[in-house]
Amino acid sequence: MGTICLFEFLGDFKKCEIGYELLTEYHGQGIMIEAAGKVLEYAVKTHGLKTIDAQTHKDNYSSAKLLQKLNFKKLDDVIENNLNLILFRFTT
Repeated sequence: MGTICLFEFLGDFKKCEIGYELLTEYHGQGIMIEAAGKVLEYAVKTHGLKTIDAQTHKDNYSSAKLLQKLNFKKLDDVIENNLNLILFRFTT
């Protein structure tokens, strides 16, 4: 039905990235916000992560809305070599 993962860990900075995808037929059911919320909680409480980044395509409004609901903030940073991506950041 979908995937979610944490990757690109930077231990000294207590930082990583989150990535996710969900099959179209499962969109709009609250599945990913629940799953991502649990993964963020795990990352912070279990591993002490302080910063989690996420990238989404500039036209993927559903993903941007999901990240904002999860308290990610949109950054003005440009993603190297891809102007179509937007960077979001969650901090504790």
